[in-house]
Amino acid sequence: MMALVLGVSAIANDCCDIKNNAKCDCTTEKKSENCHYDKEKKVIGLAHSGWRGTSKKMAAIMLEEMSKNFGTDSKDVIACIGPGICQDCYQVSGDVYEEFLKSFSKEDVETFFREDGKEHFRLSLWKANEKVLEDAGVLKENIFTSNICTACNPNLLYSHRIMGEIRGNLAAFLALK
Repeated sequence: MMALVLGVSAIANDCCDIKNNAKCDCTTEKKSENCHYDKEKKVIGLAHSGWRGTSKKMAAIMLEEMSKNFGTDSKDVIACIGPGICQDCYQVSGDVYEEFLKSFSKEDVETFFREDGKEHFRLSLWKANEKVLEDAGVLKENIFTSNICTACNPNLLYSHRIMGEIRGNLAAFLALK
């Protein structure tokens, strides 16, 4: 699990190490990236958020780090949730559902998951990350979700679920100008 926080020339990972750098990047094969831009402090952040990161509210951790290191106020953040696997294509087992119950209310979890047979569910990482961002103080009108599914668009994007191990990865890059 990794959260990158970038601003005036720093990246912070989930161990709270600070290193000099001037860009922010992240790779994935089916999960969504959470891209954050603090329009007031001119700070950017990028967090990879698969089911594990999302269940641990990685987007909120990123915002906390941006606040701690750069004075970011969540209401000043524009957040984008990048391409990832959609709920129709993302089947997970009951243990994933149980993991989300450790961090979210049952009512919230029921909006991210729908039952799909015995001990299986369909998970919307997009809905879950939107909830994390809203709960962390990002204004709903400042949250933009791509709604582009990697599995539904294998001619445009790589998808482990569709292509298996023989595939590329997706990458997200942010930089301040």
